[in-house]
Amino acid sequence: MHPGSIVVADNVRVPGAPKYRAYMRRQQGMSWNTIEHKTHLEYQTLVPDLVLESEYLG
Repeated sequence: MHPGSIVVADNVRVPGAPKYRAYMRRQQGMSWNTIEHKTHLEYQTLVPDLVLESEYLG
């Protein structure tokens, strides 16, 4: 990993990755710049989900 690398995490809400999401929130602006994209489960438009797009800051 080097500054500017991008990491994409899918299914953050369902089935869920609460520890990963909490880590990225704690590191916001220090090691990572993360954007949360609201989406839905594949083939399940009624079930909300999250995709995290994170840029490594170094």
